[in-house]
Amino acid sequence: MEQDQDTYTTSIQGDNDVEPIYYNVLQPQGLTESQQHKGLGLTLFLVGLGILGFALGCISIAYRVWEKVK
Repeated sequence: MEQDQDTYTTSIQGDNDVEPIYYNVLQPQGLTESQQHKGLGLTLFLVGLGILGFALGCISIAYRVWEKVK
């Protein structure tokens, strides 16, 4: 069984059957760079929204307390 030079194989043994899995060494499978940047941007956006919401909640609670104390 011949293979290209930029691939290697490994196998997972299950119920008495060996199934070869081919990995491309030069271009590993997974997210491309642009997909990673999109994911990072989305994550930072959601974290920013969370921080903003938390800050607004704290400010509104502090304002209510201050109104009662006043």
